[in-house]
Amino acid sequence: MKRYIFDEWQPNMILMIITLLIYVYIIYIASIKISFLVLLVFLLFGWSISFSKPLKRNK
Repeated sequence: MKRYIFDEWQPNMILMIITLLIYVYIIYIASIKISFLVLLVFLLFGWSISFSKPLKRNK
């Protein structure tokens, strides 16, 4: 009985570990992409502000 439970648990544990690794990998990539997007947004905001200021002054 114990042996059967162990045999049934082992593949589940391996699957759990693999899924955890995949989740961590996805979160890691997502965090990099999100931080990159945030940087891009900040850069775009900075550019739009710097471009809009002289335009408003000319008007």
